[in-house]
Amino acid sequence: MDILSFILGMSIVVVIAVAVVAVIAFVKVNRLNKEIESIHTIYSGEFERVNRDRTDSERQIYSVLDSRLDKLESKIKNNNNDLSNDMAQMNERIYNELLSLTKKNNLK
Repeated sequence: MDILSFILGMSIVVVIAVAVVAVIAFVKVNRLNKEIESIHTIYSGEFERVNRDRTDSERQIYSVLDSRLDKLESKIKNNNNDLSNDMAQMNERIYNELLSLTKKNNLK
């Protein structure tokens, strides 16, 4: 009977120890799950913010680029018009000079 009581007592101690270990493991798992959810929430927010910042930066870059290209196009058109005007004036001068030379040659 003493051995049976001893075995039952030890079995109860082992069962209680296993139960305590199981409860501690359960608590740790729950704590880790909460930490993982918290990290997931933080990283999701960060990824959204970074994506939003990237999109805003792209929009800003395209806007600046578009503005600069419009200014460049305007300058090129103005320079082109100036060149066309200069060419027209030069052509007119050459024509007038040729006319005067032709008249001088015809008079001689």
